[in-house]
Amino acid sequence: MAEFNELIQNISKEIRNEPYGHSEFQIRNFIIGSQPTIYGKYKQCVLELRSRIKNYQILLEKYDNLRSKDELSLDEIKQVSEYEILLEDIRRETYIINDLYEEIKENIDLSRRDELEIEYWDEKFGQEATAHKISGYPLPVGLIQNILSLPNNCRTKQLLVEQINNPKELQHGSTRSLTDKSK
Repeated sequence: MAEFNELIQNISKEIRNEPYGHSEFQIRNFIIGSQPTIYGKYKQCVLELRSRIKNYQILLEKYDNLRSKDELSLDEIKQVSEYEILLEDIRRETYIINDLYEEIKENIDLSRRDELEIEYWDEKFGQEATAHKISGYPLPVGLIQNILSLPNNCRTKQLLVEQINNPKELQHGSTRSLTDKSK
């Protein structure tokens, strides 16, 4: 038991300064960058910023409440230290996301919000459908329903309707994607 406790202490010292949250690479490429359109990236930035601000405020209040005590137990001292690490990590992530947000804001025309929303869902559903087809799995009914709910001028809907009208296109092994822009 003593040996294990020593191991835990050693590991804790070594990883103390490692970020808890996401790396900049993860944020840029997966959390924000994985969105299929600039509008999707913008909306994801807004969501992530709101989430981090809320978490920061909640954590900061808990941290301040502990710090305002005259005396702290050993567990409370550890908790203060943990809060400091978490607060710093939230700040780090928020700066990264805010940089992306500012960059995206410069390159997006939010006066076209309705069009951008439609483009986002058209592209997102098209990518999902393509991933299912590439994997050899049929499209889930919910995805088909969502695609068919898109406006008629959406390319993904047009391609799906075309494939529905040509049953050979729907068979497993068809490589034509629903993001095919060739037409």
